[in-house]
Amino acid sequence: MYYTISNVIASVLCFIGIFLGFYYNIRGDKYKGISLFAQIAIIPMAINAFITHTFFRGNVIKSQPFFEIEAGGANLGIGISLIVLSILKVPINAIAGVLLVYAIYLTVAMICSYIYISKQRSLKFIPILVVLYYFSILGLID
Repeated sequence: MYYTISNVIASVLCFIGIFLGFYYNIRGDKYKGISLFAQIAIIPMAINAFITHTFFRGNVIKSQPFFEIEAGGANLGIGISLIVLSILKVPINAIAGVLLVYAIYLTVAMICSYIYISKQRSLKFIPILVVLYYFSILGLID
């Protein structure tokens, strides 16, 4: 039950973060758009992925506890990194760099999902990857 509810909440926050990121970027405030995207969309998504991979093992890959905890730890690292960067109010290219690292990590996860789990399940990564690459490139280009 928690698994389903937390995924719905994380998905809604992700949609709101993407919307606000695009909204402020279109209005000319690139910093606010990227930082809101990271704070509202990516931090909750990464923390939710940490919790579900670590404490609800077996929801992604049955009988693979090492993979589940490794994936949870990687997501926790991204979430904490973005929280610290948001608190410190660093330049936007630092946040974009972490978003790029997360996009690369999720790209590898998508490829592994395609090879080892199912081709159809790997498709769920594409929307967030497109947005992650967009905001990371936008933040790195100045």
